[in-house]
Amino acid sequence: GDIVQYTLYRSVDDKIYKVVATVPIGTLNFIDRNLLDGIAYYYKISVSIRVTVSNGGSTYHILIESKRSMAVGAVSIDIVPPQAPLGLAVRIENGNIHLNWNPPMDSDVVSYNIYRSFNNESRGNLVASGITSTNWIDKNVARGQRYYYLVTAVDDAFNEGEDSAKVSSSVECIQREFHSILLSGILVVLLAILIAIFGFVFWRMKKLEVITSKEDFEEEKTVEKIFQEVFDEEEIEDTNNID
Repeated sequence: GDIVQYTLYRSVDDKIYKVVATVPIGTLNFIDRNLLDGIAYYYKISVSIRVTVSNGGSTYHILIESKRSMAVGAVSIDIVPPQAPLGLAVRIENGNIHLNWNPPMDSDVVSYNIYRSFNNESRGNLVASGITSTNWIDKNVARGQRYYYLVTAVDDAFNEGEDSAKVSSSVECIQREFHSILLSGILVVLLAILIAIFGFVFWRMKKLEVITSKEDFEEEKTVEKIFQEVFDEEEIEDTNNID
């Protein structure tokens, strides 16, 4: 007879096997996909030949399968690294450099690694690993030094993914921002003091105007009273002179 195909069997306990594929003669390999990581799988293979049988003027083709081979085993291992984290951003707060990013689409990411360098050409040194959140704070920064950062994702099989886009920040920016905030605060305080002073002066001037107006009015009344008294005395003298 003619050899026509191979039959592949798979088991997870090396006891119960099920057919996973039939492969035509001439094909000497097979890829079993969609397996679970960390699970041991066992395989056996058999070969089938086609036999032609004639009976009563009729011809029949029968497949006869050989015994299965010895079992071979393998453990599925994830070797596919995750994608790079997205949207890496940097901000400066309280004298520290803060990094934030978005996770990749991979569902098996468990942690992140942080790399820092002093130039844009090199990947730099690993400064943090096993980060389970999507943010990190670099507190070990020096004045006058610019730092470049990138982040990578690590999956549950310890595969490290591609580098994210780089971001950079300088401690000089930290000082400038701090000085800017400090100067803004001082200016606000000075402006409030000036407004208070102008308000007090304006109120005082208004009060003085009221007092001055009142004093002028009283003074005018006093002068008028004096003139009236003088006028009255003159009238009395004139009357006496007539008498």
